[in-house]
Amino acid sequence: CLGTWFGNRISIIKRGNSCSISNGVDVKEWKFVLLLIFQILCYSVKLKRIMEVATARGVENNLSKCIYYYNNMQKVTTIKIDWFSSSLTACLEICAMAGFVCVCLLAQYLLLKRKKSRLLLLVVLNCLVAFIGGATSGGRGGSVQIIVAFFSAYLILYQRMYGWRKSIPLEKMLLIGGGLLVIVILFLKSITWIGRTEVRMVGRYLSNYIGAQIFNLDYRINMVTFEGSTIFGQETFFPLVEKIAGWLDISKWANYHVGCASVYAAGYNTGNVQAA
Repeated sequence: CLGTWFGNRISIIKRGNSCSISNGVDVKEWKFVLLLIFQILCYSVKLKRIMEVATARGVENNLSKCIYYYNNMQKVTTIKIDWFSSSLTACLEICAMAGFVCVCLLAQYLLLKRKKSRLLLLVVLNCLVAFIGGATSGGRGGSVQIIVAFFSAYLILYQRMYGWRKSIPLEKMLLIGGGLLVIVILFLKSITWIGRTEVRMVGRYLSNYIGAQIFNLDYRINMVTFEGSTIFGQETFFPLVEKIAGWLDISKWANYHVGCASVYAAGYNTGNVQAA
């Protein structure tokens, strides 16, 4: 609600009856340099903290294994560990938001074919750090969001610039296709970087990420004994429920885990889906 309230008060510069993507003011290079340093520093401190806490709890002094342990503790168990200070958490949130801003700027600069190569390089580096930073929690959801945001921004700005009167050139389509192929390869390779088991059945692994969600949701909805929420917002608002329950000293809801057991189809694990 607050985001919408502020967003409605942001004025968009217009020329005549159209809104051009070239109306904006260029961001100064030094700001991108500061943001790059800030991101690298925050993610470095985050990884250092993960290593310290994980090794103190008996995990091998290995970055991949420590990241896996952190991800596992966050998603699977209900054990509460003070991983980060409130100030570091706030800084990491800023980094995450900055990544989305940078990919939108990158889409704009590519469409406008900006000649300032140093400025473009700084934007690309910031996007790259944001992409890598998205995987420092042991999952790749944050990194995927950065990629989706870039393509979404590119298509929206392309429509504003050309109104779909001009098709995307073949060489750009090939470049995008090549980029997507690289992303898929990195997606498969990165699983070992964050401490998980190496992928041996690529087709089945990709099919899980592409289509298993619908199957899992259908399976969950049609269960004979459907498990519903026992408190309002149990799944949707679970961070808020935990926080309020902690303040009110309600132990049952102050520390509980969201999720359910994995679903299987034809003997294969298709992941899980949270209860409604």
